[in-house]
Amino acid sequence: MAAPFALALSTAAVAFSVVVGTMLVGLALTTSEPGGRGSLPLSAHAAYDRGFGIGLVAAGLGFGISDSYRAFGFFAAAGALELLLSATTRYAPRRI
Repeated sequence: MAAPFALALSTAAVAFSVVVGTMLVGLALTTSEPGGRGSLPLSAHAAYDRGFGIGLVAAGLGFGISDSYRAFGFFAAAGALELLLSATTRYAPRRI
């Protein structure tokens, strides 16, 4: 959430990153305990992770079309990293 400030991106890119970052933190907090109160199923978490990755890449393309190339690079890289992480994560409950 702080990287767009450091990269001096446009106001729209900073606002978008704060909103997306807040949503990602909220998603991370809802999956603390499988089956617990207020938690998401792991399959839903996996779907949301892929959705965020695709959405970030699409946002990067949108910023690139509007001639904000630093925002394009930032969001495209963030989306690609999110997709890579979701592809390599094993979404299974931890056995105790």
